[in-house]
This record gives sequence, structure tokens and C-alpha cells, in this order.
Amino acid sequence: FQSLLEFSLIFFQRVTYSFSSSRSSSFLYCLMKEKHPKKEKHGKDQCDIICEIRYKRHYLCFKENLLQPSNNKKSNGNTNFAFPYPGLKYITFGVHSDDHWGNPSKRLIWDPKQGIHLGVHEAMVEMMRRSGAVNASDIRIHGVAELDDATNGNLWFKPHFQPHPREMALLDIESWLRQMTNDIRRAAEKGDNQAVVSLTEEVSRLSISQFYFRGEHFPFHQMMTVYDRHLDTLIDYYSAVLGRSVRAGLEIRGLSKINKTLSDTRDVGLITFPNGNHRINTLEKADLEGEYFARHVREKLAQLPEWQKYLKEHPNFLKEAVRAPRFSNTTFGLGTIKAPGGYEWALRFLSAPPKLSSWSDPLAAFVRSDLARGDSSYGLLKYVVVTLVGDKHFYCKVETERIIYIMSAAGCHTDLYGDMGGFPPNNTGVMFVCLPADGPDAGPVLVRMLPHDYIRDWFANPKPFDWEKFLPNPV
Repeated sequence: FQSLLEFSLIFFQRVTYSFSSSRSSSFLYCLMKEKHPKKEKHGKDQCDIICEIRYKRHYLCFKENLLQPSNNKKSNGNTNFAFPYPGLKYITFGVHSDDHWGNPSKRLIWDPKQGIHLGVHEAMVEMMRRSGAVNASDIRIHGVAELDDATNGNLWFKPHFQPHPREMALLDIESWLRQMTNDIRRAAEKGDNQAVVSLTEEVSRLSISQFYFRGEHFPFHQMMTVYDRHLDTLIDYYSAVLGRSVRAGLEIRGLSKINKTLSDTRDVGLITFPNGNHRINTLEKADLEGEYFARHVREKLAQLPEWQKYLKEHPNFLKEAVRAPRFSNTTFGLGTIKAPGGYEWALRFLSAPPKLSSWSDPLAAFVRSDLARGDSSYGLLKYVVVTLVGDKHFYCKVETERIIYIMSAAGCHTDLYGDMGGFPPNNTGVMFVCLPADGPDAGPVLVRMLPHDYIRDWFANPKPFDWEKFLPNPV
């Protein structure tokens, strides 16, 4: 009976499935929950683990008693049972896509401590930063994949002619500011300094939010916003990620090393930046975006003392590790990654799926396309391939025998285009993909989602976040 339960658990974790968070879609959700150990009559520790599988609102519950020796060396002291293989090490990528800086529909989170608005990616990093985890020793991430549309561009649907529903008329803003000014004056006359501070902060927060609701539609200003509000604020994060990867001894090979060619723009990196369709099509395919970002981050990192020392012995490291992989002018990264003595995973980073058959299953057509067309990389599919894509603004995952497909949510909410087009509401947030260092037979690929609403609520009421449980056992 115990063997049957173990098989059932593994089957449900390895089963081929598609996950979409749209309201109309069914989904598979697995939760491993540890209860407090208790002693049996024979003196053995017993843990009750409940695996709950939810599918179309039907529930199946399994309860299994697992003997857990107290001196289990494989656990490495980890008592976290949020995942079923506590002794397994993982290679973890932070994944996000479609930031769309300049878009009025970009979701921003107010940080009262700094007095600024943050995108979901920047807000997630700030959560890490406040927990003291943004350094090479403590960070639990080995790579960052930014997949599509860092900027919004100014495409054919003319977003500047589609005002945001929360954009206020100028006369209304003027009237509101006049009222707030009077309220602040009265509070000051009463000597109510706390009210003065509170009202002033409200003016600051709401005033700048109105600029964001209007959007920034000039492509040059969008690019400058990415530099100022995204890249420059995350240099310590990028540095920590690369430092963790170096300490872990990870080996990453781009397509040029696999095929033994002199160079290949499709070479994947540990940190990758996107070339999105919005800016490219706005400028009629005459320019890119990701190449600028990668160059800027490499230059910033090269100024840090720790990397200046490392580059003396490894002069090409930053050029190979920080990239904007592309096929012509579109995000397209190919390569492999492995830990020392571990399994070599293939990586495929794309801006978007090549096809879409249904918004209720955004990856189905991609799977059928791969099955029909074979391996255009001439060799990558001899490995098990982890494919990361963006563009469609949904969390989604499909597993097949040889390819794992994972789609990232976006940094913006559903706009007029989505609502009038009848699309399911956007997923907004970031995600993490954890690859078992010993390969697919050692355990499942973990996908950890951190949605916008959770991050927003955290900044409204900060509290400890257990990154060790959320991103288990990094190499």
C-alpha cells in the first residue's frame, strides 16, 4: 500500500499537464504539507503528509505515513516538506517577462519606505534585499531570464489614444490638489504634524501615480526609464546572482560551444535580456532593446571590485554570462547548464510561443509545432529541454517526455485590448524555475509563482518571508 501511494505521488507530480490561471481554465494544483512529527509505539518518527490534487473542483486526498529517521544525512538539516525531495539540490532561475515600461497598464506597487512605485520585478528584489538575501552567499538564484518587451513601444493600436480608466482630468487633479493643500494648511495651523506628514505623502503617491496612468509613449524615454528604474536599481541583484553561480561552479554552454562555431547570437547566458516585439515593431525593425541592456549591465558589473578581480583570470566571463540572445531581432536563447557532476539541462529562452491555438491553453500549439518540426538547433533536443517563454501574460506549464514548457506572467494588468478581445485576465507577477541538479529522474522541475497581489500586500504590511522554503536547496 505504501509503495502504491509513493507511485501515485510521483505520477501526479510528473504527469503531463497544462496550467493556466485564467478564470475559465481548469488546473492541477499539488500541495505537500508537513504536520508535526509524532512518536509511534515503536519509537519511530511519523510524519503525516497530505497530498491534495485539485482538478475542476474535484478533490482527491491521500494520507501517507512516512518514516523519517532523525539522522537522515540526505536532508542536509532541511525539514521543509513544501516539496517532496528535501535532499535534492536545484539550479534556480528567476523569470519574468513583459515589463512594458511606459504602458499605462503597467502594475506598480507603492513602497512607503522609499516613497516610490516599483514594478513587480523590482518589488520582488526589494523583498529579498530586506531579508538580507541579496548577496552571493545567501541568494538562492543562479540565473535571471527576462524574456519579452522591456519597453512598451508605440504600436499600431495607438496606446496614447486609449486613456487609462483611472486617469483623472487636469481640472479634477487641480481641484484635488487645492483641497489637499487646504487640508495640509489647516493641519499645520493646529500643530498636527502627523496629519501633515500623512497628507503630504498621499499627495506625493497619488500625484506620481497619475503620471504613470498617462504612460510614457516616447520610445527613447521608455528606454531611459528601464535604465533608471530597472537596471541600475538591480545591479546588486545581478551581481549576487552571478556570484552564486560562480560559487556553485555551474557550467553554461551557449549554442556556439555546443556546435563548435566561432560565435552565435543565440548563445544563452546566466542573465538574459529581451528583444521584444513592441519596440522592434514600433521602430519598424530598425533597432533592438536587449543588446543595450546587456552592455549596460556588463559595464556596471565590471566596475565592482569583486568582478574586477575575477575578470583578470576570466576576461570573457561577463560577456558570456550577461547576454541578450537573439535570432536576428527576436529573443532566442539556446544552450545548456549543469552543476559539477550533475545533469546537463538544455535551455531554450524565447520571447513568445511560435503559435497560439487557444487562450485557454496558450502552450498547446507550441507543443504540437515542436512535435511536427523537429530540432532546428541540430542537437539541443538530445538533452531534456527547459523552454521559457513570455509574451502572452500568463503563468502556464506543460511537460512532455523531452521538453518542459514554462510561460511567465507579465508586469502589467489586462488592458482594453485584452478585455475587448475577450482574452482571459492577465496574470501579473514573477516566477522561479528550479531544475533538479541531478536531472529529471531525480525529481520534478519546481515552478514557484509570486503574484502581484501577494507582493502588493507584503509592502502594505511587511513581514518575514521564508526564502529558504520558497526556493529550496540551491546548488
